[in-house]
Formats: sequence, C-alpha cells, structure tokens
Amino acid sequence: MVDLYDKPQAIEPAGEDICVVGGGASGSLFAIYFNRRVQEIGGFDRPVRLHWIDPNGVNNGGVAYGQCHPEDLLNETAIKMSPWDVGAYSSFVKDRYGFDDACGFYSRQSYQAFLAEEAYRAVRELAENGVEVVEYCALVSGITQQGSNCVSLQLDSDQNLSFDEALSVVATGYGANNRFADLRGHEGYLHSLYDLDDFAVFHDRLRSELKPQRIALIGSGPAVFDFVNRVQSDCSQHSLDIISSSGALPKIRDISIEGRDYGSAEFCNRERFLSVSSYDDWAVLVKKEFERAALKDIPERQAAIWVLQATTESVQDYSVFSSDLYKEVLHRATPVVDRSYINLDRFDYQVSKGRVCSDDIKVQADGGFLIAGQGRYDAVVNCTGFERQSALVDQLCESGLARYCSDRFKVVDSAVNLIGPMTHNGCDGIESFAPQAEQVAERVCERLNGSVFYSARFIA
Repeated sequence: MVDLYDKPQAIEPAGEDICVVGGGASGSLFAIYFNRRVQEIGGFDRPVRLHWIDPNGVNNGGVAYGQCHPEDLLNETAIKMSPWDVGAYSSFVKDRYGFDDACGFYSRQSYQAFLAEEAYRAVRELAENGVEVVEYCALVSGITQQGSNCVSLQLDSDQNLSFDEALSVVATGYGANNRFADLRGHEGYLHSLYDLDDFAVFHDRLRSELKPQRIALIGSGPAVFDFVNRVQSDCSQHSLDIISSSGALPKIRDISIEGRDYGSAEFCNRERFLSVSSYDDWAVLVKKEFERAALKDIPERQAAIWVLQATTESVQDYSVFSSDLYKEVLHRATPVVDRSYINLDRFDYQVSKGRVCSDDIKVQADGGFLIAGQGRYDAVVNCTGFERQSALVDQLCESGLARYCSDRFKVVDSAVNLIGPMTHNGCDGIESFAPQAEQVAERVCERLNGSVFYSARFIA
C-alpha cells in the first residue's frame, strides 16, 4: 500500500492506468468484476496499473458493511449476495460459521469478511494477468477536468493524479447525515447508529436507566431495525415512538417465495413507465402494476423492484421521488426479515406519521426533548439513514463531468464511471450495485482493448 499520509511521493505511470476512488463495497465489487472480465479476455497486450484510493484503506466495506454492529443483518438472502459466483457467500458462511441456510439472512459483518476475501483474491489474480493494483491510503479532496480528455484528482497529500476520464471509476458511497446536527453532543441524542463509539455510549446509558424511557426513533427504514436488533435483549423496558413521513414500517419478508426467479419479461408495464410524463400518470401505473402482480401471484417485493427500476430509468417528474407513494414503494421493495420484527415486538412501540425537521426538536431544561406535534421524549435516535450526497460528485457536476437530476436524486450524463448510491433511486444493496460494477468493468476492459489512450499523469 502507498500510504500518502506518511510518505508523499510521485509515481511514474507505466502502460495504461485506471483509477478507482472509494475503497468501500462498490470499489470492491468493481475489483471483483474487473478481475473476472480480465480473466475472460486473457489479459491485455500491455501493462495495466489500477490505482485504488481511500482514506481508510481499500476494501474496507464502507458504510454498508464496514461500519456495522454484530447484530446488523443483511437485507438479502445468502444465496443472492454473490451474483458473480452464485452460492459463494452461502459456502463461505457455512465453512466459517457453520450456517447452512442458503435463504438465511446473516450479519453484515460476515459479508464484509467474505467481500474482503473475494476482492483480495481478485487483486492477486489481476497481478497474475499483468494488472498491478496500487493501494493508496489518501483522501481525494477534489476532482476537476484538465483539458478535453483528462480528469485530475487532488489528494490531501498535496499530490495530483490525472487520468483519461473514461478510465476513472468513482465509487464514493453514501455521504454523511447532517439532519439534526445541532443536537450532536446532547446526552440522550444518538446522531448515527453507525458511529459505533457513540452508539456504545448511548446503549450504556439506556441499559443503566431503571425508569422506563420514552425514545423517539426518527425514520422508518432499515436503521430502525438495526437499532432494535442491537438493543432488544437489555433495553426492552423502554417504549419506542417511530416517527416517519410515511407513517408505516416495511413489511415482513416472505421467504417462501425466494426460490423463484422472475424474468423482466413478466414486467408487462415497463414500456408504459418509459412514457410517463407526470406524477399522476406514474401513480396510476404503480397501482396497476401491484394489482397485476397480485393477480399473477408475483411477489409484491418483485413488483416493487420492477417499479423502482423503471421509475429510475424513465420518470422525469422528480416530484415522484419525494412523494409518500414512492416511499411506500421503497418499503414494499425492502421488506424486513421476521427476526427483526420479533425483536421490535419486545418493545412497547407505536408508529406515528409526521415530518420532523431540526427546528421541530427542542432540548428541555431537564435534558429531555420536545418534538413539535409529537410530545416529550427522554431520548432521540436519528434513524433517517445516510444522505445521497458527495462533495466529490458535487465537483464532478460543477466541472461538467456529470449532471444532477432535479432535487439531486440522481447523477446522470457522467464523463467518468460512477458506481453506488448517487447513481440511482431504488433498492440499495448488491442487487443494485453489482450490475453497475459489472457494466463499468466491461466498459473499462473494452476501452483498454480497443482504444488509444492518454497516459495518466502524476503531478507532484
């Protein structure tokens, strides 16, 4: 690894160069798929170097799998978590942990161990095929266009790296959650479940409270269930008020239908979604699709995934993405395993509908919190998840290398290759990011095999 915090240096390029920004899950998926494609084509006729950059070191799992608690569960079955090698993750958890259910939902920590093993195997095999992987422990602080064919990356080591834009891959993942940031530092407020040190302090406080506490969980997505899975064994004496704009929780996932693959040909309304011009038209189509799925015994989750995919590809009325109906479709597409609901049922809880902004929460003199329209709480947990924001992607857009759709819900028309949450709306996870990584890997290999390149330039 090239640790640019300790040893700033210039590296002379040799042959063709590829740059991958982001060492989390999306970056690892790219390495895996790139390696598979390189093996299929038998390597290249000249040296290739892959530069992999992340301030926390590469192959770290990112937010999704690297910043998680042992009780955090995957939202996909084991058999579907390695689409590049079906069954590989199932075999991994069986061999390492003794779990033998291909339709089981295992810990996200176990998946990070698997993903790291797969990615480092890919790095070794790439080397055998003439692709050198250089790892950088550094932050990419900026990205700009240099001339007409080159993207320049600014590193926090005061070094610039410049690449032909077609060979740059940006996999920055989720951005920080800045909601309710003014409450940070107040005892009784947990800003992020995924800051494990802060969570440990908050959890210890709840465990030590002899008097039942009233806790507000703001949000109704996967983070709510991460919270209850972590604390259910020793904090169930407290009551939970789950407050979200949808006023609903994801449904329980029916694993009895997991074995069947539903081809896209069964999604009969796809062409109609492509012609939608307004929210009202989209809402009518959504209703029809769920009704049709029910008549044909197609799982509701599958229908919701199809709707989200078609919506992301085609809908130009971006009010769709902030609507309550869209959030309902998201809930239908990401149902929760019954184990999480069993843990939630240990608590006295209720689900309330409401939109909570920072100005709606006031800290009381006794240390409690008053939420407008909801009431007083002893503790507040921000369960709204991570933001779809990235300073790096902002700069891509400012430099004309990409474009935000309305309301920043999606990045399109990018002159570099983007993988991850900034590129789509819909189900987050392997089912979304693996196909992206595969497509980008194929594109990069095609360029390496058939185009004239501008060499990467390293500017100290």
